[in-house]
Amino acid sequence: MKLPFQIKSGAVIVLEGLDATGKSTQHQRMEQACIGMGHGPTPLFDPEPLFLHMPSAGTQVGQAIYDMTEALTEELDPLARQYLHLASHAHSVKTLIRPAIKEGRPVFLDRWWWSTVAYGWFNSKRVRSAFPSLIDFANLCERTWKGVKPDLVAVFLHPHTEDRHNTPGVSAGYHALIKDYPDKVVLIEPGDEGAQAEQLLDAMLKFNLYWNE
Repeated sequence: MKLPFQIKSGAVIVLEGLDATGKSTQHQRMEQACIGMGHGPTPLFDPEPLFLHMPSAGTQVGQAIYDMTEALTEELDPLARQYLHLASHAHSVKTLIRPAIKEGRPVFLDRWWWSTVAYGWFNSKRVRSAFPSLIDFANLCERTWKGVKPDLVAVFLHPHTEDRHNTPGVSAGYHALIKDYPDKVVLIEPGDEGAQAEQLLDAMLKFNLYWNE
């Protein structure tokens, strides 16, 4: 097997789902496997992808918003939290994600606007009361991500451990989103790191996102 694999120009691969499911672990694992030439072992993919965790997303704006919401000692209004996340997303989409796609650089995202819907709309009466319908809220989230169309959404729905954020509402939200957008979704089943990594690579192969020249 000859490395690196060639990866589709401007491909967008999203890792979504519940907390404590292995999603971020796989994102980090993939990033470690894609270290650029001259900085370690031969990378897995060429060109080297851009890796971003939302909502911090590697920008000063995103990190400041993330640090602020994590450090607050008073309860943050759920609607305000979602608006802050969307502000971070909007900045990252404009300054990092769309430019990378335009240059042909692949992008791996740890969370997308689905998290905003699942953890916002489906888990908060406050958010639901502010919008006439789910469609209105989802449209706001989609417009924030205008120009970013995933080639694959790998969804993790099986927590390894209990997590207080994984409410029945959030799980129901993800199931609803999967039904509405089935053509790009692959469900990642429970397993150890290696098994889930194989599933993710198999999913990318299924969608013709990489190959060996």
